[in-house]
Amino acid sequence: MTLDPDIKAMIDAALSQPVKPLAEITVAQFRDGYRDRYIARSVAPDMTVVATKLSIGSLTATAYRPADAESPLPLVVYFHGGGFVLGDAPGYDAQSRFLAARGRCVLLFVDYRLAPEHPFPAALDDAWAAVIWAAANAASLGADANRLAVAGDSAGGNLAANLCLMARDRGGPAIALQLLAYPWLDARPYAGGPAYPSTLAFAERHFLDQAVMEWFTGHYLADAALADDPRVSPVLASDLRGLPPAVIVTASHDPLRDMGAAFAARLIADHVDVDYRCVPGMVHNFLGHAGISPAAARALAGLGDLLGARLGV
Repeated sequence: MTLDPDIKAMIDAALSQPVKPLAEITVAQFRDGYRDRYIARSVAPDMTVVATKLSIGSLTATAYRPADAESPLPLVVYFHGGGFVLGDAPGYDAQSRFLAARGRCVLLFVDYRLAPEHPFPAALDDAWAAVIWAAANAASLGADANRLAVAGDSAGGNLAANLCLMARDRGGPAIALQLLAYPWLDARPYAGGPAYPSTLAFAERHFLDQAVMEWFTGHYLADAALADDPRVSPVLASDLRGLPPAVIVTASHDPLRDMGAAFAARLIADHVDVDYRCVPGMVHNFLGHAGISPAAARALAGLGDLLGARLGV
């Protein structure tokens, strides 16, 4: 299986440029670069979608709603990727607008606290606070609390998966669907632990290098031993029975591919409804490349359609 030509061209262009060693890049610089690249490579923003800034305690969030939609709509609480260190609402604005419009839902984008200033479990604590707030305040957003979903990409997929486990074990809120896009579900390969075939095969020159993942892990975890905690590595959870239906999407050329597939297999073994898809020719973070790759744009559109269909739109 070969890389999508537009994705390959993006990677080749990036590899042709001088690269600073990670030790010489500040967290602030990395965040700025991630935001700028995400905006530059994203789908064009749909400005007909209404974006409303909200406060959830000390957190900020943005509710995206199709302007022509009638209430109540499904409510999707979305958690961004970026290795628990990067990512914010401005960077994800166009993608959030697209998913809200295509999925015919209210998409609540949460700016959770980031490492290294706020290491584990700060992001997970924020995610839990956000989903509890969303369930209690769905009506004020013109949404239906009975069609509450959690979604996320990469590190955000980790948070979404964890929330489903927490909601099951704590007696709610009821979550109708978990959507995990190329989720980071096992930190052990980046903390001195066992590898997967995909983490070895795509450790370099495929957009998400081993060194960058180790950099993320070092910032997120105060102690590498925490990688064995199921709240850090949900694939290690002892029991996945009783979780909500899952849509799990991975990429063929992503080092995180096999952990997503392993989690899907475990869910299926525990009798959870799973729709697992591995998108050919794609690398990690391909949803954010929809502006430069027609194949990535089609995958993003398909995911939006699937989100709406699974939530009864």
